[in-house]
Amino acid sequence: MTRGSASLNRPLAGRVALVEGGPRSYPTRIARAVRLTHHDFLALQEQQQRLRAAWERFFEHYDVILCPISPGVAFPHDHSGAGPRHIAQYSRTLVVDGQPIPYLNGLQWPGLVTVANLPATAIPTGRLIDGLPMGLQVVGPYLHDRTSLRFAQLTEQALGGYVPPPVG
Repeated sequence: MTRGSASLNRPLAGRVALVEGGPRSYPTRIARAVRLTHHDFLALQEQQQRLRAAWERFFEHYDVILCPISPGVAFPHDHSGAGPRHIAQYSRTLVVDGQPIPYLNGLQWPGLVTVANLPATAIPTGRLIDGLPMGLQVVGPYLHDRTSLRFAQLTEQALGGYVPPPVG
């Protein structure tokens, strides 16, 4: 274990016991991940390859897939929370459909595709919800970054591009 990973493990290991989200919460998952053995890492890498193969079969029939970027619209940047490095974000929440959710739940949509190393490009829709912009992500096949970028470019041309929300 390197000195850097040891300094990261200490606060994470202590934090796991304090997590209210349980064994599937992001802090618990990350605390486990930084303590993975090489064997465990290789097993996860094998799962990642199977996931990529499943996506490959999907992209035999479709050029791209459109999905949300996050579970809600844009949100105010939050600097609250205490702790070293990235730990502060574990206590932050966002409000989605009137309910607080963990801040890191915003990673669920991009995580579904980026875990398989698929290219994803965020595009504005031009639609505002409660005065805040809502976008989509365009996901393409593995190593076909230009596909998602080109689709995003064509979409921008068709929809008129990004329009900033009104100030105030």
